[in-house]
Amino acid sequence: MKDCTHQHDPYNIGEKNDSIGLAVSLHSKKLLLTITLVALILCTLSGCLAQNSNRMSVNELVQNTERIKDSIQVLKENNLKIYSLIDAFDNEQYADSVVKTKEKALLVKSLSMEFVSFSEDLMINIVEYTEQNSSMISDKKEIDFAALKRINNTTIPNEILLGKYDSGKAKILLFLIDDIKSLLSDIFANNPSARDSINKVLDTRKSIPDNSDGQKSVSWETYYFAGKSEGEALLTLLNLQVSVKKAESMWISHLYETLISFQQIDPQ
Repeated sequence: MKDCTHQHDPYNIGEKNDSIGLAVSLHSKKLLLTITLVALILCTLSGCLAQNSNRMSVNELVQNTERIKDSIQVLKENNLKIYSLIDAFDNEQYADSVVKTKEKALLVKSLSMEFVSFSEDLMINIVEYTEQNSSMISDKKEIDFAALKRINNTTIPNEILLGKYDSGKAKILLFLIDDIKSLLSDIFANNPSARDSINKVLDTRKSIPDNSDGQKSVSWETYYFAGKSEGEALLTLLNLQVSVKKAESMWISHLYETLISFQQIDPQ
């Protein structure tokens, strides 16, 4: 923008009217300043600056991560107990069925561990690139959420998760969840209620209605991660771990019930 204070009289009024030109220039400056202030006020009132009020604080991030991680730990401990019961179960009469059931349990355990491992590595990846610093990541690959400085940055998390041309790592997350869901759906093929529960816990619809207007649909990756800041992306990844662990719990509980049912079958 040109500096109006150094312009000559644009209307070529002449040197005799320099004082008039100066008055007009000063008046223009005042008018511009007034317009700028009014625009700023209107912008604030209309929500143009709302992003500042919606910014996540470090305390909010820490509190939410602790709450979600507590839920994950409870689910892990519960699942480990069920796996122990499955592993210890023995029935010579139905040995083949017991072995197959245990193999299924090991398979879902493996898929769940693969998802958790990938999502945790992805969280570290997001933190390292967003923060441009790895000091808040321990040798045990644990993130010090209280030390994060750029939790409201959206650019880098979106590049990692969505990538250019929709080629980000969120697609791998969807692929891993789909693997788990397919396995569980097969097991619950004859149990519509359980299958519906699995579909609610593991929502992998390729096209999800956009909440903004409800008229269009977006991809799974866009729905869960588009526009998410570092803090929001980390919380979303933790919540997806909760969903996977819940589905895992439902499935291995069903497998254990299947084993118990062998005990209740009258020998022929």
